[in-house]
Amino acid sequence: MAIKILNKKKIRQYGVFEKVKRELKILRRFNNPHTIKLFEFIDTQSEIFMVLEYAAGGELFDLIARREKVSSFLVDLTQIYFIIVVRR
Repeated sequence: MAIKILNKKKIRQYGVFEKVKRELKILRRFNNPHTIKLFEFIDTQSEIFMVLEYAAGGELFDLIARREKVSSFLVDLTQIYFIIVVRR
């Protein structure tokens, strides 16, 4: 398991509070072997704690962000995974 801690003040400053709420709502409903499972979330006054399935490789976004040039293969692979997840 992994715990992701989100500071509410920061997510409001960046204007992504609604996106985070939507992500939580979607993750709670998903039960798919190709997505990270959200086991629980705890909403406090200052932070949101997400208890997630552990992903040894980290987040796909971080992998893409670390590369200066994203290969077309990685883009194609990401699109395929997205299509699989959405259609299930």
